[in-house]
Amino acid sequence: MADSESNSQRHQQKGDLVIEVFKNLIEEYETDDELSSPTGIRSKPMSTKTIKSKKALLRKLETRLLPSLDQQIKSLPELSQSISDLHLDLILKSQSEFKNTLQEIGETKYWLCCRSCSPFESNDSGLEEIKSYRIYVLSCKIELDLMPTICQTFERYKELLEQRMIANSTGKSLPDQSYQKGSNRMEVVNLTSITSQEINATIELIQGSDFDNLQYRWPSRLSAIDSGLEEFLILIHEVENEPMDCPNSTQIDPSVKVAKSILVLIKLSRIFFQRISSVTSQINKEPHQQQQQQQQQQQQCFSNLSSAQLSTLGELPKDFTKILQDVLQLLQNSPMTEEESLIEELSTLIEEIKTSFTSGLDVVHQLAINMDYFRVWSETWKSSFDISIHNLTQISESYQYLDCQCSRCSSVGQS
Repeated sequence: MADSESNSQRHQQKGDLVIEVFKNLIEEYETDDELSSPTGIRSKPMSTKTIKSKKALLRKLETRLLPSLDQQIKSLPELSQSISDLHLDLILKSQSEFKNTLQEIGETKYWLCCRSCSPFESNDSGLEEIKSYRIYVLSCKIELDLMPTICQTFERYKELLEQRMIANSTGKSLPDQSYQKGSNRMEVVNLTSITSQEINATIELIQGSDFDNLQYRWPSRLSAIDSGLEEFLILIHEVENEPMDCPNSTQIDPSVKVAKSILVLIKLSRIFFQRISSVTSQINKEPHQQQQQQQQQQQQCFSNLSSAQLSTLGELPKDFTKILQDVLQLLQNSPMTEEESLIEELSTLIEEIKTSFTSGLDVVHQLAINMDYFRVWSETWKSSFDISIHNLTQISESYQYLDCQCSRCSSVGQS
């Protein structure tokens, strides 16, 4: 009886240790939604030795560390079928491997990013896979996507082990008697699959073209632009439905005029980003002659653009979203008595929109240099964009709250 209690106690301690190790892994690698600050621009070019070293680090991440992490993740569902002593020992061993691999990934990323993670580097067009903007994007991918997904997986495995250890210690059966066929197993298998896909997406980003990299965060950022559109629609609805001082007034609130002009630019921006995505996709898939395939693939993967140029286009959705938020806050919060100041601030923001998209389009022209049909499209789009900017500028410059001019209000004013 004493031996049985002793064995049960040791088993419980081992299970607690497994749970504790998962907790520690989560605490160590859990990140918030903020990316570590990018490095500054290099004061001098990298040496040949440093270039070779960083390329070797990237290959190590691509060919050894990330594939090893993938295999370790895939082993978890099988190891977690049971909470027997044997399986707990195997999980502890797997956790040790996780710790070593994740630590090595972190160290590799640190040295890879060291003095090489600036989106604004202008002298690295020939550095191919270790351009600063590519390293910056990879760092984003690891910190904002990969690590949170891994931690979510660890968290769910920890919760399931806690449930099963409690059930085992109290002698109560879990609702899911057959772990092999139950919903819990399906959940962890699916979660493991998602994590594996995230690991492979990170590898594909390393192997991808410059234009795969610059578009990596576009989906979430385009979603933010859509949210901005909704906010402007809400502003228009709220202002237009405010009670008027005079029921006969036909004056349109100037904030509504600006907001409606902004909506046109938002829609044009979506057309722009969708078209750019299709262009870069076609560039990456353009057919090759068999004897030149390897060379052409290399040329397509690494453009002759610098990190600063890639960043101009890659960060455009984020920059545009920030400008939209600034315009929205101006329209929502500026007092009616400060029209002059508002006009000045609007003028600055409109110029930022114009400059951002013009610069982004210039970068795409360098990418699509032999694509005549794209040039025709871009000229049409740019014409629409310029007209919209011109209209917005005129509306902003005439931003003014006017008194009602109906006969009733005019007579009151004269008296």
